[in-house]
Amino acid sequence: MRYLSQNKIENSTVLMRVDFNVPINDGIIIDDTRIINVIPTIDSLIKNKNKVILISHLGRPQKKSANLSLNLVYHALSKMLNCTVKFCENIVGKKANKLRCDLNNGEVLLLENIRFLSDEKIGKTKQATEKNHFLAKELISNVDYYVNEAFACSHRESTSMTIIPKYFYKKKFAGFLLQKEINHLSKIKNSPLNPFTAIIGGSKISTKIKLIEKLIVLCDNIIIGGAMAHTFIVYSGGKVGSSLFEPDQVSKVKIILDQAKKYNCKIHLPLDCISTNQISNNSLTKTRDIKDIPLDEMSADIGPKSIKQFDKIIKNSNKILWNGPLGVFEYSPFENGTKIIAQSINIATKLGAYSVIGGGDSIAAINKFNQNFNFSYLSTGGGAMLEFFEKEQLPALKSLVD
Repeated sequence: MRYLSQNKIENSTVLMRVDFNVPINDGIIIDDTRIINVIPTIDSLIKNKNKVILISHLGRPQKKSANLSLNLVYHALSKMLNCTVKFCENIVGKKANKLRCDLNNGEVLLLENIRFLSDEKIGKTKQATEKNHFLAKELISNVDYYVNEAFACSHRESTSMTIIPKYFYKKKFAGFLLQKEINHLSKIKNSPLNPFTAIIGGSKISTKIKLIEKLIVLCDNIIIGGAMAHTFIVYSGGKVGSSLFEPDQVSKVKIILDQAKKYNCKIHLPLDCISTNQISNNSLTKTRDIKDIPLDEMSADIGPKSIKQFDKIIKNSNKILWNGPLGVFEYSPFENGTKIIAQSINIATKLGAYSVIGGGDSIAAINKFNQNFNFSYLSTGGGAMLEFFEKEQLPALKSLVD
């Protein structure tokens, strides 16, 4: 794989796949981190007098929609770059082609949401595949180089992520951000630092079974939190009341625990929880043994005994991976577990541990707490980060190899 940081591109036209899939509420970008993260790459290309054409998606549109237009991102991007930034409400066609042709060196053109085109999605038939390649050829017309700066999308095949790169032999690169992602995630995946602790939260065990199976081989400790812990508790005979869990996944818990025993990986589950009969910012709460929750109550956060147990494990670790909150942190009565675990990782990092945090909810929690956390790296990928550990190589990364 070639890295942009090790190559100098000048006076050329560069097609860059970025990830501007930012959270938007009432027409306001709530978190512009994904835009900010690629500014150094764009700045570098502009400094070298290149024309930069940006492709991104926003959301999962079924058809063209004003609510998922990249026009809002365009205005934010324009304020961050010290150059002319143009926006095209189309992706291909006469108007898009004219704007591309009229683009001057040192200027940026942002195309509309690539997912407005159905051919961005990889087809399953020969005819659909031909349409994918037709779209790719339209997008790369008069383009000299391709750069991938969309790690968060690199686990999925699409025209812009996996087909377009195939047309650029020795002229495709991983951008600065993608290179950082690969380096940091490879370090935590492959470095011999021990003990290695993974903290896995979130609601569904079914979406993270493959990840857990892979981590069992790599880790000394796996801390399970969030609603997915309830499935483990039910397997062990505990009563979780009306808490969310997955009945169809209970049988798989035994497989996970047997694998953990085989590889000498300790699975740590919550001991207690903060329970309630309704989730809101005004909820009445109680601290319960997580194996004995009344039928009319649900677990919404880890309790003080769990926090104490997890804190000790984290602070004794030299390598830490965190993906997924440990409670319903969006509501103040249930944010404490996630907040204190974040603080524990922060302290462990200051003591010399290597820590990587990833996943949209984890990053959202960190932003909500607004504390000066000192983590080794915050990954832009959620599903991509998980699959980086599950698989040998992500589809889009494989496409960057000649």
